[in-house]
Amino acid sequence: MRDFNFSDKTLNQYFYSKLDQLNKKVICPLPQEFVYYSAITLEDYAHSQKFFQPDKGLGYTFVEAQQKTDEERKKIYKDVGDSILVQMGLFPEYLKGKLLNKSYFINIGKMAYNHMEHLECTFYDIPNFYKLFSSSFENIVNLLELYGESNKFENYDEYLINKPSTNKVAS
Repeated sequence: MRDFNFSDKTLNQYFYSKLDQLNKKVICPLPQEFVYYSAITLEDYAHSQKFFQPDKGLGYTFVEAQQKTDEERKKIYKDVGDSILVQMGLFPEYLKGKLLNKSYFINIGKMAYNHMEHLECTFYDIPNFYKLFSSSFENIVNLLELYGESNKFENYDEYLINKPSTNKVAS
């Protein structure tokens, strides 16, 4: 993060404060719980090197989940929803030259979070959290887009905290 000072706050607090500032400026602000969940998700993905696999086929993964156990589906739906949240929010340019458009991914993200609600997933014991989050998903992605525009991430590697090693050992 360009302006992140580790001595001042945690990464989650950093993301929360940035998103909260932007959220207060929009015409129809999102509930603080949505901003907080988004901050947690951004923190998780800032540390993840396996994220952002465009060839993964998030729609296909979503459909495949229906044949899994409830516990496996919870994880898959969360991964799909969170991946789309970060991907569409911070890296919307990913869609350039693709056959699928933003609304396709937004709908997959909404469905993933909505399915989590039916699997009795909870977030800090907030009733119907994932159903409500799903219904505001596009607005949440738009908030993350505002954040992404203010940081000008060129690519996913700039976003990562623990970047993959590119050093090659001579054989």
